[in-house]
Amino acid sequence: MVRLMKTALVGIIRNEASDLLAWIGWHALLGVDTFVLFDDGSDDGTRALLKAASVQHDIRVFFINELHGTSWKPQQPVYWERQRIVYMDALHALKESVDWVGFLDTDEYLALHRHDTLKNFLRSFGPDVGAVGIHWCLYGSSGHITRPDMPPFYAYTRHSTEDNPVNRHIKTFLRPQCWNGEWENAYAFPLKEGRYVDPDGRDLSWGAQVGMTEALPDWATARIMHFRVRSLEHFVERARRRRDSRLTLADFNEDDCNDSQDSRHQGRTPLVLDWMRKTVFQGVGEALNNLPLPASRPEQISVARPQPPYNLAVSRLIPWNNDKLEIHGSRVCSQGLAKNNTGLFVLHTASMPHQGFLFALDLKDNILDFSILADSRLTGFLGYNLVPTERADHVALQQIGGMSRRHAYLTTVPGEPLIADRPVPHLWETFSLAPAYAAPDGRSWNELSFIRLLENTLRHPVTLGTIAHMAHKDRLATIRLLPLLYNVLSEDDQKYLAAQLGPFAPFVL
Repeated sequence: MVRLMKTALVGIIRNEASDLLAWIGWHALLGVDTFVLFDDGSDDGTRALLKAASVQHDIRVFFINELHGTSWKPQQPVYWERQRIVYMDALHALKESVDWVGFLDTDEYLALHRHDTLKNFLRSFGPDVGAVGIHWCLYGSSGHITRPDMPPFYAYTRHSTEDNPVNRHIKTFLRPQCWNGEWENAYAFPLKEGRYVDPDGRDLSWGAQVGMTEALPDWATARIMHFRVRSLEHFVERARRRRDSRLTLADFNEDDCNDSQDSRHQGRTPLVLDWMRKTVFQGVGEALNNLPLPASRPEQISVARPQPPYNLAVSRLIPWNNDKLEIHGSRVCSQGLAKNNTGLFVLHTASMPHQGFLFALDLKDNILDFSILADSRLTGFLGYNLVPTERADHVALQQIGGMSRRHAYLTTVPGEPLIADRPVPHLWETFSLAPAYAAPDGRSWNELSFIRLLENTLRHPVTLGTIAHMAHKDRLATIRLLPLLYNVLSEDDQKYLAAQLGPFAPFVL
């Protein structure tokens, strides 16, 4: 029986909750079997994210302070020494169980240009190869001052040129059996056997230091997309949490390289967002399980029978040019791009007349999960403010919540998917709301189970206990309806729920 190739990825993480799921999802979809992650003192909800992600993938997490006991002080030793210790620990632990081990930071993404998976890439090397060194490609801010709502590989598309000296650095994928057990640095690992090659199988020659090549990079087959600076907001946060060096604006300017444009990897965004969504649902579900249940169960929560309409109304969302909006590949597209008949609707409530919640239905009339570009929220029920415009009977849709909370406006650029990135509304940001008196299959809206659940719940004051009981009856529907339910909670309950959701809140609310 042929043994299947096993791959692992090792990294140190610290306070990367905004981008961590995208990094794991990107590499899981490429074919990494096992993640071995060392948390270096995160306090931003990283632990909860990793716990939820571990449900759908093999993620082994070690907390450095806990792993090494009280003698492991945050300032001693310095970062590079902590990195040496955990990398060598990981290699010793993995050398008998995996065929290849990669070492990447969470601002580094492996990009393959001639292979569809990591394993197919690694299979291209013969048994005489002990390690593959893949060159950096340093990406700049792409003009972002504040944190974007999208993953780095979508938000940052401008990078340095090949002749930038920093791109001579490599990151390694190593056959652990070929490692000689010694330490060089985080870039290169000394071998007891086998060749050290580039992605095209050519022997590497070191330049000024081991781990930095003499030759310029060749990115034709693979590269490491290095999002070192990202937005200026990211850089400032990174500078604040660095314990072993001082970063200045000069460092940002030096690394803010935006010389070349490359947006080819944006096409993987829907796949990664779909992977992230599963983790978010897992984490939000756990948070709902921890909500306090009152002693008595509210009678108003029922999905057993239709109820007369109370204060809900549904409209079809129509853009400025009267195109039909549909869901395609989990993205909202205009009729020219879409491939199916899934319409986009807006649900209104009498208690919140200036807000609408975008949703779509699958073939069974359940809420269909989708994402809108530049909006971090991943559930198929997205809240937007309905803002009057100069066009009669037209409104603009202003984003609520999300990662950056920029309150951007939704726009329908002709021939492109919807995106929430406009600071002010003009023509392309206007929509009309056409009343939809029945669901697409002709049934009354209040015959749909999630509408009944919501309608019956909103007849009475909504509390955390109410939401807890809703989750007991239909957890998935409750997770998707959470943006609306959150808005009708008391201020104290909102704070409590947001705290319970922790790092998952920007992906839902």
